Amino acid sequence: MTDIRLLVMSRKYIRSQVTRQFNERHKFSQYNSSQKLNLVEKLKNFKEELKGLDSKVISLKWSESEDENEMEIEFSSCQEYKDKISEMLLLLEGNVNGSTSENLNETPLSRLKSPVAPLPKFKSSDDESLELFLQQFEETTRKFSYTDYDRLLLLKQQVSGKALLLIDSLEADKQGYSHAKELLKTAFASVPTQKFNVIKQLQELKLGYDSEPFQYISNIRKLKEAVKTLKMDIDDVLQYFFLRGMNETFRNQLIQITNNSKPTTSEIVDNFFEANERYQNANKLGKLSKSKLPSAERHQDKLGLSKSSNLAAEVNFKSSNPFNSCTLYSDKVNGDHPIHKCPNFATAKEKIARLSILNGCTKCARIEHLDSSCHFRFSRKCKHCQGWHFSFLCLSDNHESSEVRDLVRNPKKAVPNPKQNEKSKSKDVQNSTQNGVVCPGSSFQSKGGINSFLPTFSCTLGPSKIRGLKDSGSQANFISECALEGQCFKVVKDNFDLVVNGFNGAKCYRTKIVQISVKIGETAHNIEAICVPGIDINLNLPALGKVVRSFRNYGYKLLDEFLDEAREDISNIQFVLGANSAHCLMEKMVSFGHSGQCVYYETRFGIMLIGNMRN
Repeated sequence: MTDIRLLVMSRKYIRSQVTRQFNERHKFSQYNSSQKLNLVEKLKNFKEELKGLDSKVISLKWSESEDENEMEIEFSSCQEYKDKISEMLLLLEGNVNGSTSENLNETPLSRLKSPVAPLPKFKSSDDESLELFLQQFEETTRKFSYTDYDRLLLLKQQVSGKALLLIDSLEADKQGYSHAKELLKTAFASVPTQKFNVIKQLQELKLGYDSEPFQYISNIRKLKEAVKTLKMDIDDVLQYFFLRGMNETFRNQLIQITNNSKPTTSEIVDNFFEANERYQNANKLGKLSKSKLPSAERHQDKLGLSKSSNLAAEVNFKSSNPFNSCTLYSDKVNGDHPIHKCPNFATAKEKIARLSILNGCTKCARIEHLDSSCHFRFSRKCKHCQGWHFSFLCLSDNHESSEVRDLVRNPKKAVPNPKQNEKSKSKDVQNSTQNGVVCPGSSFQSKGGINSFLPTFSCTLGPSKIRGLKDSGSQANFISECALEGQCFKVVKDNFDLVVNGFNGAKCYRTKIVQISVKIGETAHNIEAICVPGIDINLNLPALGKVVRSFRNYGYKLLDEFLDEAREDISNIQFVLGANSAHCLMEKMVSFGHSGQCVYYETRFGIMLIGNMRN
């Protein structure tokens, strides 16, 4: 065994020298006659030494193992280096014997520049088929006289991402297309994964109204070729949807039983009941472990939290163990600071107002429940008022009136009582006139019933496109909180007590007024808007798609870019343009049709639909 290892190491050193010279063969034209003769002599010596070493290595390997596949690989490897040396000798000796510099430049590298061949590309993404790429690549390069190294260079030009990183990691004695292909197939050509990716692309294939039909047929042809190349059948489709329909826990049980990351349909059927038994046992253990937790921790677990959670406070709150992160931003995004040290909502009044907007608890600062359903176990009472809430949420030291406390903790209680005395009544009217706005209740909550269009439009807020509504019945502008997430804006007035008067009553909010830059069409406007938790508008219009299609077919540009011919509703309105900013979007009502009852708004940026859809 020692003899064959020594021979292999000696051969490896000579082969690395051959590969180094072969990779620099494009520099042969710069050598003088003396350098070329020396290199020819060196290559001939390499050839003789490799011939003797190859013969001995093959003989010893055959005596130890008569594996024909292994010997075939060994013969191919030997022939590869013979070809490299022969090619270099041909280039050098032909030039030394008087061949022109033009002939000398006919190296494999120059052949890459002529002719220009359209080659496929592989970007290492999940939705690509390596088999299809290699098939197309080989069909194209087979038509030209490229060496194995030339094809490697071409391959490196056509791949990117993880595939290129793998090819760059090839050893010095394996700089050839065949080695690169073998490495890529090992890494990317898992047949089940490729089949799943094809089925996923088929599932997502869609020709929308704004899609390019030629791109669609191109995708169809690629998928058809991939199905043919991978030899997919009905079992592959069933396997994909069987596994996709399982929850992750059940699927993991099947994977562990079959020792296969993508169990086949037969493995799924044969091992389903055993996987189900493990699945049921896992569920029982999970429920049992929860039942052994202390009551406070069980309550925390129901909310999907753990002791390391960043969504709320620790169960047993102490001054030395503050919240892990602030919950005052939204139910999805938390601050990276404790809630009692929040710089944006510094006072107890600001914190409670924000929690009320988020429908959170103003006792324990969680956003998963209200005050009425709070079961948090406090270790001590508030140090200011001896109430059962956190001290940093106490309003007693802020000299707040009882009316403000009621408004903040429970906005519904702040609606003026018609049975109040005249003095209180006049005070309420004054506050409502000063801080309140008039906005019809239907502008905030409307879910079908009347088949009428509202004048909606699309506008730009920062980097995002949002849908707006022009409402002449609203005095002020309104912006939803979700539209402001991630945006830059200026707070004009904080702790704004908002009373929205509608037809059926009033709603009270503790919010703020912000200055935002809204771009409508090609014009940007800096306007002030009042923040509201949300604008709940959902218009159910069964024939919306038909109307939209008709206007577009006649060449009209709809100002609301979100109107879709495939949808039957108008929703997700995040901005209300009120009467005090009517100049930002000036419109003219246009009547059309024989009855004269059909109208739309015409603006310099496009048209807005308005009126009864039946007309």
